[in-house]
Amino acid sequence: MKRILIFLLFTSILCEDLITKEGADKIRAAGATWSVVDPDKSIFKGTSIEEFKSRLQQEWPVNSSLPELEIEIPGNDTKNKSRLLQVYGIPMNFDGRKVWGKCIHSGRNQKKCNGCWAFGVANHLSDRFCIKGQDVVLSVQDLLECTIGNFCCNGGNALNAYNLVMMQGIVEENCKPFDAKCGECRMSRCRRYRCIMNSAWVTTNPIKAQIEVFMNGPISAIYNVYADFPYYEGGVYYRTTNMRLAVHSVTIVGWGVENGVPYWICKNSWGDNWGLKGFFMIRMGDSEINSYMTSCSPLIL
Repeated sequence: MKRILIFLLFTSILCEDLITKEGADKIRAAGATWSVVDPDKSIFKGTSIEEFKSRLQQEWPVNSSLPELEIEIPGNDTKNKSRLLQVYGIPMNFDGRKVWGKCIHSGRNQKKCNGCWAFGVANHLSDRFCIKGQDVVLSVQDLLECTIGNFCCNGGNALNAYNLVMMQGIVEENCKPFDAKCGECRMSRCRRYRCIMNSAWVTTNPIKAQIEVFMNGPISAIYNVYADFPYYEGGVYYRTTNMRLAVHSVTIVGWGVENGVPYWICKNSWGDNWGLKGFFMIRMGDSEINSYMTSCSPLIL
């Protein structure tokens, strides 16, 4: 009987609305300094917690064989961050949207597709190719359909996506638009864009990540989504709850410092009506966002 009651309680929680007035009030009462959305204006109005969770992954990537990003840090000293950034000429505040302009494309909208792994890879690589001189928006749908080892709109990991990009390449968005269809890899004669073989990497080091973004463009990052994150509307986010809902992939396009606290500037894939026109700021390290940052090097022909 006890197990049945626990199951019913858990099911009841999942069926609750993701965004509520009570939830917004609770976040404000917790002292959040970031802006909380008006529940009536949220894009998630009427969405249940269960439905929201089904749109995102539940587990972190496993069996990742990506090598560590090779950037030498003098003396392996990571404590004096400001000095290290000066060595590489990296500013304390950097917004790729202002520096690269049109090359920081829209994050698009994954809608009900649990394919943030594909959006995270295609979105940031589109920016990287543009920065290197090829203004292209890469096809999320091509990644969803054709990545071996991933499950289209039912989850996947960046390692398999990078393997496809390096070995076969992916087409442009206008060649294969996002339609969330799964089941077959539809072939195309359109031009394919590749990353250099064996150029994919991973890092958990925020200093290396900053240097890489500054020198080569946006990167992808995975982090834990907590129950308060969908309420985000502006400011520098940090979690106010321990209720974890899912794992999500986004694009890091820059960083800054607010009241002495460093933060990332990120591009999401929930449409331009969420957050700061599709972007958000999050404290470095919060929600484990420093734990899995990746990319690969565009092959420019």
